[in-house]
Amino acid sequence: MRNLKAATHAVSLCFLALVLAFFVPATSGAQSVEDEIRELRSRLERLEQQLQDQKQVTEEEKRKAEHYHSRAEKKAAGSMSAITDKVTFGGLIEVEASAENNDVDGDSSDVVLATVELSFDAEINDRVRGHVLLLHEEGESFILDEGIIEIDVADGLTVSLGQMYLPFGVFNSHFVSDPQTLELGETGDSVAALSYGNDIITATVAVFNGDAEEGGANDIEDYVLALDVNPIDGVSLHASYISDMAETDADITGLQGGPTIADSTAGFALSASVEYGKFAIEAEYVGAAEHFNIADLDADASGNGDRPEAFNLELAYTYTDLVEFAARYEGNSELFDFPDEQYGLAVSYGIFDNTTVALEFLHGNYDGGGNRDLLTGQVAIEF
Repeated sequence: MRNLKAATHAVSLCFLALVLAFFVPATSGAQSVEDEIRELRSRLERLEQQLQDQKQVTEEEKRKAEHYHSRAEKKAAGSMSAITDKVTFGGLIEVEASAENNDVDGDSSDVVLATVELSFDAEINDRVRGHVLLLHEEGESFILDEGIIEIDVADGLTVSLGQMYLPFGVFNSHFVSDPQTLELGETGDSVAALSYGNDIITATVAVFNGDAEEGGANDIEDYVLALDVNPIDGVSLHASYISDMAETDADITGLQGGPTIADSTAGFALSASVEYGKFAIEAEYVGAAEHFNIADLDADASGNGDRPEAFNLELAYTYTDLVEFAARYEGNSELFDFPDEQYGLAVSYGIFDNTTVALEFLHGNYDGGGNRDLLTGQVAIEF
């Protein structure tokens, strides 16, 4: 009997040893597999969330209240899809309808193809880029608006060569209509420019041979100096100087390509852009540094020579990512084709992917008497 008990006890011990040797490790291994499965599921969930976030960002980029807020952004508008391994292509189309009551120029209304832009960008290599922009505006054929070669000579140092807009003024706006600062100061020409900077500050020097020649000279004697500063996030400051205001696209003297001018009259531009939360403030001034020679510009026949200048103030509120409201107050001195004081409201809406609609109303007062009311609607797409 004792032998039987001893044998039974021995068998029990062996069985317990087998359980401890095989079952417990197996249970531990199963637990480890379950942990790995849970970790894999967690990783998959995180990846799915990241993909969803990226998709949401892409959709937000496609659908927004406005395609651009500055001239530089407008010239770069478009989705820029790759057509080769080095070249991307994009475009912008704007159609506008307007109705105007004008005591000076008369009443009018129209629907126009306001803008068509076709843009090509090429990454030649790590240091060299090319940019071509074809532009059609109402009443004009397609023209080569920009053709630029950019070369990164060194870290922060870039040379830009070709047909481009000089860095004189910034012209930020949240309206359909261009601000008067742009009407006075925008300057495009064949240019050689050198810029040096970083994320905070950039200085640029650009030289060109303008069309308003002094003393019959045909030399590279016109230039622009510009300084752009981003001291903190959401704040951008700009200051620039042009050697001759007669060279701007406004052709205020009417002497570009014609009789020589008597004297060069310099000009300067100052601007500030501030974004805080849902609000944005744009402020800019462009003007001649002194009065023009009476022989070059005296549109009001005052006998003193004119000193044209303009300013623009805007406040924008982003109600949602798709809706933006804006208010403008602008004015000028001795720009007689425009109201010397003008103010209004605008609203823009991202109605579909890459498609926006906008509506603005402007009321202007002319210096010599008379008013104008201008209502403009716009549909714009980029691709």
